[in-house]
Amino acid sequence: MDFAIKKGKVYKFKISSQYKNENQRFIINSIRDIYGKNSNSDDYLVKLDLEKLNTNKIETIFKECDTGKNKLSFILKYNDYEVLIESKKKYDLDFNFLNSISDIKGLIINKVSKN
Repeated sequence: MDFAIKKGKVYKFKISSQYKNENQRFIINSIRDIYGKNSNSDDYLVKLDLEKLNTNKIETIFKECDTGKNKLSFILKYNDYEVLIESKKKYDLDFNFLNSISDIKGLIINKVSKN
């Protein structure tokens, strides 16, 4: 195995059972990181409504997010204005991250299609 197992990642396990006398135990034959080193990086557009957004909560979540392959662009909406900001930092957007931001009011995140 050439990677460390991390919380929030998705892995595929091959498991077999081994019998000895009348006892059974499971053996992990292989582990594969489904979204590993060769996976495509995805771009995301994050829309922020500053009138509804809990800025302290969102700041904490993004500070705790690891550096990764995902590029984020932000659209800040305030009154009748929208401002586009592209992040220089790339993030590691795993399932834990996406779940943690899904319930934040004033934030919508969408994957950007690459055509």
